Amino acid sequence: MMKRKFLAVFLPIIGTVAVVGSGFSAWYFGTSTSGAAKPFSDEINVDITQVVNNEGKTKLTIDTNAEKDEMFHGQDLYLDQGGSDVNGLNYEDSGILFSNKAITGQASDYTAANDLFFEFTVSLEEDVLNGLTLERLYDAGMELKIAFKITLPENLAQYIKFQDNVSLEGSVDAKQDLTLTNGKVEWTVPDPAGTAGSTNPTTSGTWKWTFRLDCSTTGTENAYKNALFTWVDTKKPTNMETFTAMDTALTTVSPITFGVTATIA
Repeated sequence: MMKRKFLAVFLPIIGTVAVVGSGFSAWYFGTSTSGAAKPFSDEINVDITQVVNNEGKTKLTIDTNAEKDEMFHGQDLYLDQGGSDVNGLNYEDSGILFSNKAITGQASDYTAANDLFFEFTVSLEEDVLNGLTLERLYDAGMELKIAFKITLPENLAQYIKFQDNVSLEGSVDAKQDLTLTNGKVEWTVPDPAGTAGSTNPTTSGTWKWTFRLDCSTTGTENAYKNALFTWVDTKKPTNMETFTAMDTALTTVSPITFGVTATIA
């Protein structure tokens, strides 16, 4: 009997949450401006659990682009005004962005937030020689589930939330997009015996399912709207009083975590 397996990757990706200060696209209410950008955490931690193998040498792994030197590595989340017109049509949906460098107030600082995505791949390497294939697992009544979850710190969740209809874009092998509900989703890989025309597995006996999450931010034409996050209704500061309240509430912010799990059970 094949042992049940569990693999998890928990990625505290966003190690800094900062409120953008004076300068380009500054928080501006009347004749007052905010203070300088304030980092709330000093480092970003990436913790990946070890691969779990069964006696038959079937291997389940998770890879992400949040590791060193890849696109999502080193990204921080910034809260900006995105435009000083507090009565503007886009005011409530602008000014949240990712960047991998400190925002000092120059327009060029925002370029890192464009065309940004978080991507992960779940791979199952079959032990073909011993007949331990994905199809045989399903024949035995087991199945493979992939889950993804973004966790917001409680104090930050008072101010930002997920955009409506956020989805993980599936690769050709994943064959579908997965809509997130409150930042999480679980997907059961279809029984390979019923997957007509599947390109899996590869000649090496490895199955792969890749998903991509859009985290980009539009430019000035859309007031820096983020694809993943928006402001909680009425919580975006519109004056110095509400800005100061938010700045105080976010003096200390834990990392935002992106969690990927894969289970065979």
